[in-house]
Amino acid sequence: MASGILKSDKPIKEEKAKDILFCLSRFLTFLNGRRLSSFCRQGYLGGEIQWTDFSNYHVDIHKNSPSVVPVYDFINFNDLWEGFRKLWIQDQDFIRTSVHWFVEANNNSIFIEGAIILSQTNLELLFNWLIVESRKIILGRDGENMSAANKIRVLLSQINLSAEVPEECVELLGYLSRNNNFQEGDGPEIITFIRNAIVHSQKKKRVKLEEIDRLVRHETLRLSLWYIERVLLHILDYKGKYYNRISRKVEMIA
Repeated sequence: MASGILKSDKPIKEEKAKDILFCLSRFLTFLNGRRLSSFCRQGYLGGEIQWTDFSNYHVDIHKNSPSVVPVYDFINFNDLWEGFRKLWIQDQDFIRTSVHWFVEANNNSIFIEGAIILSQTNLELLFNWLIVESRKIILGRDGENMSAANKIRVLLSQINLSAEVPEECVELLGYLSRNNNFQEGDGPEIITFIRNAIVHSQKKKRVKLEEIDRLVRHETLRLSLWYIERVLLHILDYKGKYYNRISRKVEMIA
């Protein structure tokens, strides 16, 4: 538990103060990989308490979860916060939803199959927001008619991230090499392949799903979460160190 004070040169109305704290909670939730929130909130003016909020805000129980923040290393919180706050003001619904789905999948609260489904849904949300709505690279029904795998490939191309499966995903690469069901054999294809096998539960696809062992599914989920983290950091215009959950190393985003 930690305490802190947010100061402003001008008086802030209670409603706006609570919005900033709500935004801060979602920001810290993304960085932590699990839900965090401020509680016992108070507003001061001239050293006098103006309001107190004892509402029951949700905080996840302590558990080590992968996150973008390097352990025992430095990350530029200030620049990240400024980007997050700007995005919150611009499109609160989008960033709240994306962080919510990311945390649910990161915590495996709906088990690995549900987490893979939720992660692909999040990637499609990120595609629609960044590629269709914000940058207008793809317009009209072209985006709707595009396959989910191609949406993820376009998304990755915008952040200069290869769609190839990283060499660290040994189990996943082994599975791909033993099967001839894939055209590209890249990350977006395997993510959507497993998601479709789970969602479209015809016997043929259920049999294919049973052939995919837990380690392959785990690496597929880890890969999709890495994609989500990198896209969100890109949207927040972050440059600097971050923890790469695939290589398990602290790396730089230039």
